[in-house]
Formats: sequence, C-alpha cells, structure tokens
Amino acid sequence: MALAALFFCLYISLVLYGEDFVGADYAQLTAHQFFPMPIWPENRRFFPLGLQEYNLLGLIGKYAALYHAWSVVQLGVVIACVFRILESTPLWLRCAVCLFVAVVPSIAYAYFGLIYPERDIIFWMSIWMVCLQAYWRTGSSIAFACALIAVQWMLYYKEIVFLMVGTFAVGKMLADAYLERPLKNLAAFGRAHALELSHVMLCAVFLGVYLMEMRSSTGASYAINVGRKGAALAALQFYMRWDLPLAALLIAIVFRVAMVATRRRRIDPVWDALAVSAVIYVLAYVKLAMIKDYYPAPADFIAVLYLARLMFAELATTSRVVRFAMTAIIVLTFARNVRQLAYATLSRKEYVAANRQMVDALQRVSRSERLDTISLYFPKVGGFQLMEFSAYLRYRGFYLPGDSTPRRPDQPVAIVRGPHRYVDERCEPFQYFRCAYAPERAAGDFVIYLPGRAVSADDLKDLGASPLFHFVPGSTGLERALDRVALGEAPVDRPAHSYVFRP
Repeated sequence: MALAALFFCLYISLVLYGEDFVGADYAQLTAHQFFPMPIWPENRRFFPLGLQEYNLLGLIGKYAALYHAWSVVQLGVVIACVFRILESTPLWLRCAVCLFVAVVPSIAYAYFGLIYPERDIIFWMSIWMVCLQAYWRTGSSIAFACALIAVQWMLYYKEIVFLMVGTFAVGKMLADAYLERPLKNLAAFGRAHALELSHVMLCAVFLGVYLMEMRSSTGASYAINVGRKGAALAALQFYMRWDLPLAALLIAIVFRVAMVATRRRRIDPVWDALAVSAVIYVLAYVKLAMIKDYYPAPADFIAVLYLARLMFAELATTSRVVRFAMTAIIVLTFARNVRQLAYATLSRKEYVAANRQMVDALQRVSRSERLDTISLYFPKVGGFQLMEFSAYLRYRGFYLPGDSTPRRPDQPVAIVRGPHRYVDERCEPFQYFRCAYAPERAAGDFVIYLPGRAVSADDLKDLGASPLFHFVPGSTGLERALDRVALGEAPVDRPAHSYVFRP
C-alpha cells in the first residue's frame, strides 16, 4: 500500500510538472474563451461533451495546472472506484490493479494530456460499474438512477461508446437467459432486466440524435481510411501488436468460451458481457481503420479489471510454476509499460519546455526593446503547427492578427510568416490565426525552428553563430532520469534541438 501511494505521488507530480497549453489540438483550449460543443456534421463528428469541462474551469482561469489538477481528481475517483469494484479481492491485488491501470499506455496518455475524451469516459465508466454493482447487490433505485446518469454522460463523449454500452446490456440479458433457460415468463424477465433495457433505450436515443445531427453531412468522414483496401487489417494488426491488455483479453475470452462450452466454468453475465463489449468497442475502430494509441483506453480499463479477476480466480488452483510464470509476464509487461510511459512523458515535457522557453525569449526581447511588432519566420513547419504555436503565443500575451478580441495598448503583435501559401492567409481554415506567405526571410524577421523537426548545419549556416535561444533536449535532471527509465526507447517523436535567431 505504501509503495502504491509513493508511486501515485510520483505519477501525479509528473502529470503536473512543467505543463502548459501547448501541443497538438491545444488551440481548442486557448484560441477562444469557450470551446463550442464538438458537433461537426461536415466530417461526421458528434461528441458534444468533449472538452466541455474546461469551459467551466476556464471561468476560474485558464491555468494549465488547474486543468491538469482536474485530471488528477478524476484519477483519484477512478482509483477509489476500482477499490470498490474489486472489493471482494485482497488489498494487494487492488493496489496492483490500480498501478497497472495507471501505466497502460492508452490510459496514461489520456491522463497526461488534456484533449482526450477517453479520460472522461473512463471516469464515468468507473462510476457506472460501481453503480451497476450496487444495484445488483441491493436493488437500490438510487444506484439504478446513477447508473443511467453515468451511461448518459459516457455516450456523449465518443460516438462509438453506444456500441460498448449496447453490447454489454444485450450480452448481459442473453447470458442471464442462457442461465435461466428455458424462459417461462418473458414479462417477468423484462421487469428483472429493466436496467439493461434502459441502457438499450439510451443507446437508441443517442443513435437517433446522432443521425438527426448528421442529416446535413456532406458525406465526408473523419475516418479517412475507411473502405481503403487493407486499412482495417492494418488497424487490427496495430492494436494486437501494441495493445497487450487487449490481446490478453481476446485470449481470455476464447478461454472462457471454451470453459463455458465444456461446462467446466459457469458464465459470468456481468463480467463476460463487459469483456465482449470492450472488444466490440475496439473492433469499431478497426472497422473504421482509425489508429491512435489512446483510442482503446476505455477497453483497456475493462480488460485490466477483467483479467485481474479472472487470473486471481484461476491461478489459485494452479501449480506454483504456472503462478510464477504468469507473475513474471505481468511484471515484464508492467516494466514495458513504464518504459513507454517514461519515454512519452520525456517527449511531452521537452516539447512543452522548448515552446515555453522560446516564447519566454521572445517576450524578453519585446519588453526590453519595447517592440510594438515582431515578425516571426518559420522555414520548415506547416500550417497546423503554426496555428498551434500562434494559439500559444496568444495565450502568452501576444496579439495575433485576426483575433476578435481587441488589442491592448501594451500588447506586442506577432506576425507569423513562412514559405508556404495558405487559403485566405489562414494557417488552418477553421481558426483565425494568420500565416503570411514569404518565400524568404526578411531583414527584420526572427527565424524560428520549432521543436519536432531536425535542424541541420546547412539550415543554420547563414543565421549567425549565436542564437537568441537554443533548446537542447536532455539538459535537465528530470529529462535524464526519464531517459534512463525509458532505456533507449526509439526516439521517433522526441523534440529535436530548436532555435530562435535574431534579425
């Protein structure tokens, strides 16, 4: 218990350490005071509750520490719910499950970032599972209502959650029907399964609302690879290779089916239905050929809890050799996940530090020299990253052309320029930030190489020997410590050296 508490203290410290509103899609949090509900028929997206908690937190203030603190609160609730869900198991197992949940890559990414609705789904899912457990144990009407409230929230954070909830509800009823066969009174069966039927109704309402909202869709889709030859198979291969809890869950389901079919085990209507629903959830992404490392986080949460219960029950009757082998596999998997988490955290913290220090340098120059306008030239990056960096500049106090908020008298203007042409001179069509076309840097431009792109000696040869700012990855003690824990994980996304050169 003490070791688990120490681990989570370190984990939470890493979540909060050095964070700021910079990164892919973080412009959603800073470009405007409020982020509208994400209902976008033009690409068939409908998750209206996504990021809406930040509109409430933003009323207090747009502080990265505050937003991440909310993630920490959610994590605390999830841990408490796990202890409740697994209350029939020993304390050491519940602690181990919480530790494992925290380092599963898909789940960890959701807690270390701010723009992932999967974290909110896990939050409500854990409450939902506690309410289900309470209802089936006590028949409480309060538990019944709370379970439906939790499901209602879950459904509107991600479009395909209805498949998971619906599969669980139908699977639970089918499993109960299998155990109670032959059914003699369908009306009584329906009354006994009012909660499951209510789940199905909520899913049907969600689907109806979704179809109504998509009636003006142009046919475009966020799932750009859907239907492309071999895309679904590639997605399946990715999830099977990368997501170990999911692969283990599939093996466990096959084992359970074999045991139930041979009548060596009794079907568990709740947990077996949850396991199947988790697989269906990921298979929806496979069918859509959508690949992201954080997509399967809700399914992985179910997988870890399901596998923990199953292994605890099954290993109790096996030999010591088998128990030792399984323990070794679990420890090695945990260590692998910690390595991946350390590397992802290292990349994130270096990226944030590079951007923050870069803007610090620009602010110091603009203040010390009382510059009314600074022109920034970006030789190597495209519109999306420039849009995100522009949003961060705005958050840090610069005025960006196109902003509907009036400029303050003492507010420096930042002009973003680059060698690419953009429609209507917008970095991205869906945001107001301007990117001016400039085939070459002008005499008064600050030349900036943002983190994430390698910079060669040829890029720097005409810019002078002493940059205004130079970020060197791995220069702090924390970065070196994370690098040692990562044990040489492939540096695919780790930020490269970044620079600001004076005109």
